[in-house]
Amino acid sequence: INLRCIERIYGDHGLDVIELLRKNAHVALPVILARLKQKQEEWARCRFDMNKVWGEVCAKNYHKSLDHRSFYFKQQDKKSLSTK
Repeated sequence: INLRCIERIYGDHGLDVIELLRKNAHVALPVILARLKQKQEEWARCRFDMNKVWGEVCAKNYHKSLDHRSFYFKQQDKKSLSTK
């Protein structure tokens, strides 16, 4: 188990949970594993829901992203065509 995951999930109490895991692994491990699985399912659901939103945003911004140099082209064109 990645100890960093435990610290992230349990927040401020992460170090306490890791200490309990080291002292009493056979009792703490099933509880920690259940919590990790629960969080993994929660994040997977959240990612699935957000993929719809992210897909819409990407589709909306796709054509704008293709035109990222138009400002500089217009600026250069204006400079070259203007009379000084």
